[in-house]
Order: sequence, then structure tokens, then C-alpha cells
Amino acid sequence: CDRVNRKNNQFRSIKFEYNVIPDASGSVYAQYGNTKLIVAIYGPKQSRNLSVFSNQGRFTCYFHYAPFAFSQRLTESRGKSIKEKDMALNIEGALKQAILLNKYPKCTIEAHVWLLEC
Repeated sequence: CDRVNRKNNQFRSIKFEYNVIPDASGSVYAQYGNTKLIVAIYGPKQSRNLSVFSNQGRFTCYFHYAPFAFSQRLTESRGKSIKEKDMALNIEGALKQAILLNKYPKCTIEAHVWLLEC
């Protein structure tokens, strides 16, 4: 996004603000260059509707584009929904490896990611 105004040896500016969503277990506003997002983590909390006991907790990620995230407005379409689900699965796959889910049996941890600007 901001590559035009940046030289090869220059880094994008980075900014973090923590605990921006009080009801979340943890949250952060992150800005990397012109890319802005908010991440909120909820849990661990007791899982609902489990038909089978598992010694392993569950981790789920939800990803959403803000309606104003891009200079050209995204329309509510099947394509947007598929992109959001694909992004959520990619983030979930990456973060799941870092969470010790065996420490949270019968529990769920949720990550909610909102892309505000790109």
C-alpha cells in the first residue's frame, strides 16, 4: 500500500495499542504502515455443544473486512465471504501451533480479527 513512498532500506512504521476491547481476554490495535487491524481474544471458556469429550481444547478464528477497509468499497458478496473464511483458516492454522490446547480440555479460545484499513 505505502511502497511508493518508501525506499528499499526503510521500514514501515509499526504501532501497537493493547487492551482496546475491555470485554476481551486480550486485544490489540496494530498498525503496520497503512495496514490497520484489531484482534480480540476471548477465552479460554467452556465449550458448548460438545458431543464427544476431548482432552484437547478448541481454537477458532473469525476474520472480517471492515466496510471501509479498502479505497474501493467491497460489496457484500459471496467472494468477500469466501476471502474472509480463507483468511480466518490461514490465521487459525498459524496460531493453533502456538497455543497449548492440551492445557485447556473442554475449552474454546476464539480470535476475532477485523481488518480496518489496507
